[in-house]
Amino acid sequence: MVAEDDDDRLAMLDPEDFGTLVILPLAAGGTTQKRGIFDRAWVDLDVLDGFPVSETHPTLLVRASDLAGVNLAGTLMIGAESFVIREPRPDGTGMTRLVLRAL
Repeated sequence: MVAEDDDDRLAMLDPEDFGTLVILPLAAGGTTQKRGIFDRAWVDLDVLDGFPVSETHPTLLVRASDLAGVNLAGTLMIGAESFVIREPRPDGTGMTRLVLRAL
């Protein structure tokens, strides 16, 4: 059995399937376009005066190798929406989930 490699991970991010094109900020200035899987799941936070409170929790799954030279404190674009990168969370498999905040 062949182990998963970076090309396999790139195929998983194909915009024809689950992926989307993303514009990432570069640390040296400018931007780069990469692929990722965007998710904006609802998350229950807590109960406030007996009412449930929830919010969206936007994340972007990208190849860890695509983050070389990226400003991980910058703003990225997904379609016409801008997001601040709050935290990168590498998963140890060659992928990183970026926790985002909508602007």
